[in-house]
Amino acid sequence: MADIKYFPKKFSDVVQFDLNKNYTRENATLLKGNKYSLGDIVAQNAQGKIVPIDVSKEDGTQSFYGVFLSEDIDLTDEQEDKVVYGAILRNGPASVLENGLNYQTDEEEKKKTIKAAMEAAGIRVDVASI
Repeated sequence: MADIKYFPKKFSDVVQFDLNKNYTRENATLLKGNKYSLGDIVAQNAQGKIVPIDVSKEDGTQSFYGVFLSEDIDLTDEQEDKVVYGAILRNGPASVLENGLNYQTDEEEKKKTIKAAMEAAGIRVDVASI
């Protein structure tokens, strides 16, 4: 029997609970030139567009805005930004699984800062499924 090494990420790998999707999620405009995957931590740029978080910058895109909840979207070759509906987990009460998140960094201090911002928004980060 062959070993199974890859399982595609699914919604339940990221979100454990969100009270009311009409309250906890929001529509977003994704900035062209980027790739977005389920569970990515995202930020908002100065024009109000959603971008993958970049903790190395200091232009606002280093700050937690939400968790991307849509299927994978590749806009690297696109000419226009894309509007997605209900794709950003923005507010709580909600809980997410840490293993399903992509912080875009390996630095533990930066991850702690992002987690603190998530907690402040009412999004609990759980280590394991309950």
